[in-house]
Amino acid sequence: MKGPNPPLAGLIALQAKMLLTPGEGKVIDKLDLDGRFVLEKVSFTDPKVQEQIAMLSRRAQGKKPTDDVGKIQSDMRGKFTLHDATMSFNPFGFTVPGADVQITGSYGLRSEQVDFKGDLLMAASVSEAAGGGVKGFFLKPFDPLFRDEKTKGSRLPITISGPREKPKFGLEWGKVFK
Repeated sequence: MKGPNPPLAGLIALQAKMLLTPGEGKVIDKLDLDGRFVLEKVSFTDPKVQEQIAMLSRRAQGKKPTDDVGKIQSDMRGKFTLHDATMSFNPFGFTVPGADVQITGSYGLRSEQVDFKGDLLMAASVSEAAGGGVKGFFLKPFDPLFRDEKTKGSRLPITISGPREKPKFGLEWGKVFK
């Protein structure tokens, strides 16, 4: 990834097969990888990203935006392939207290574009995640649409797409009403 600082810090376990085809050209275009990884106790180096992760954890636990949740660390795991400068993840999992994100998709190393789809599982209901109040009141009727029977929390079908610097997060509405 481009930039002066790594995007995150934590413990990593990695296993991968590597094929580097001979010939002219940049390594990124000739490198193929197939592997899996586990990252533990991850903190994001960008304070804005770290605060977004803390907010996700607060909401997923049904806490208010002002509630202190302490230092949030994440765990990540997944399988990946790298081919033609595109990293594909299938699956990729990300956990913080109160939330588990399970997605598949890709990241272009040259384009720095992300394209992921999957599920956000939360310990809280959608109305609780909204922080209560007026928003929570109006979202209460929608709780059954997002209820996850296994966890008794919520399951939201999500998308993450766009440039790495400013990805767009959204709901996959077609899955909500299935």
